[in-house]
Amino acid sequence: MVSLDQFKQTFLTECAELLVEMESRLVDLTPENADSEKLNAIFRCAHSIKGGAGAFGLDYITQFTHVLEALLDAMREGKLAPSHEAVDALLKSVDVVTRMVAVAERNEAPEPNLGADVLVILQGFVGGSKAPAEATCSKAKAAKAASQATWNITFAAHESLFNSGNEPLLILRELARLGSAEVTLVKDRVPQLDQLDPTQCYMSWQIKLVTDKPEAELREVFEFVDGHCDISMVQVLEFIGTVPNESSASNVAAAEKNAAAQGAAKTNAGTSIRVDLDKVDRLVNMIGELVITEAMIKAQVRDFPLHTKAGVLSSRFAMMERE
Repeated sequence: MVSLDQFKQTFLTECAELLVEMESRLVDLTPENADSEKLNAIFRCAHSIKGGAGAFGLDYITQFTHVLEALLDAMREGKLAPSHEAVDALLKSVDVVTRMVAVAERNEAPEPNLGADVLVILQGFVGGSKAPAEATCSKAKAAKAASQATWNITFAAHESLFNSGNEPLLILRELARLGSAEVTLVKDRVPQLDQLDPTQCYMSWQIKLVTDKPEAELREVFEFVDGHCDISMVQVLEFIGTVPNESSASNVAAAEKNAAAQGAAKTNAGTSIRVDLDKVDRLVNMIGELVITEAMIKAQVRDFPLHTKAGVLSSRFAMMERE
């Protein structure tokens, strides 16, 4: 029979691997070579550890990696430079999380002040990242605003998305980093509870993104889910009321075509609600817990006689209906 402890041990083993990868990448990170690819890879390590720790109730790991994740996110967004001091603090945090994972493996309670000194250093960096020099970047911001475009993006996940190891929230956050995003969750494909398979993804998202990035860079965000979703990107064209020439007439035709396509997409989208990314994050974590629970139930039911299986399943569905 499979127990929760086995899943927890698998997670802790993965944590050790992620920490080795994270340390290796941080050792090679310098202010001169810190590009988005390197920072994103380090961020994903910290995010995976934080998400798994939350699923297994390891709150001391979750709380520490939350601040660690915030610091890495500030670096990804350009709010904080990856200085030698900041990288050194990140390396110290890897040592702290390694000790925390060792405590979890021994099923012991952590020391009350484990990692407290490093946590203070991390919080100092995170707090300092919130005050950019507005006077030096106002012209750059104005130029960026002038070059921005609005995109209507549909991210329709296939049911196989979760099984491919992808997490939609990471994709939505990565897209939001490219500009200003409004995300709407489309839930018309979600079945009734008794027909829901927690390993399948039934959700889609509609995103309105204002950005100065080219379409190719937007599509790069979805490269890891290629084959597990349908992506549609339509640029919203805006016009000033002037006398149209041949060029503007063709643009108007294109705009009308885009508007028709958007109208069709809205017709097919069904009922939708707007939610923030934190709620989507919690939903993904809950789905992960459901997958673990389902595996445990299946393992237990395999050991029961056939007539007992039917009785167990009937009881579980009756409980779910009452809830």
